[in-house]
Amino acid sequence: MSSANLPSCAIIVAGGSGTRAGSPSHLPKQLQPLLGKMIIAWSIEAFAKDSRFGPIIVVCPPDLQRPIQEGAGDIDVIFANSGATRT
Repeated sequence: MSSANLPSCAIIVAGGSGTRAGSPSHLPKQLQPLLGKMIIAWSIEAFAKDSRFGPIIVVCPPDLQRPIQEGAGDIDVIFANSGATRT
């Protein structure tokens, strides 16, 4: 099988706390609502609709995994724990 036939995975890095976004609700920006759904849900749905991608991997803190999965609905998401900082 050539590499051109192998599916790609989507990796969404969502480990930030969103402090620079200045949200009055103090929600991380990936959980902020945008047009009726979480910002990250828009990205997850876009990758799920694109046949070039197989698994969708979201890198985020453990405490955000449940709300992100709920926001993704029936779309299967694989989670990886993010670190405390970028470095």
